[in-house]
Amino acid sequence: MKRRSALYIINFMLPVLFFLGLDMATFLISDRGGEKLGFQVTVLLAVTVLQLLLNEILPATSNRIPLIGKNTQQEKHILGV
Repeated sequence: MKRRSALYIINFMLPVLFFLGLDMATFLISDRGGEKLGFQVTVLLAVTVLQLLLNEILPATSNRIPLIGKNTQQEKHILGV
């Protein structure tokens, strides 16, 4: 069975890059309104929901963690910091 890399790119990489762009956009939000923290929490929740959806799509393996799962964890760590 051949892996379809376009499926992983469209379903995983593009949304993660979009969320990363939104995370970088928080530097443009002013500190006075108090909207920066709420926006960051929303982006972090969106990445968590994306991970839950990917958990259903990706095949489960018991041998090792897939590379996409490791990448999702790294993105959550970057967005959480």
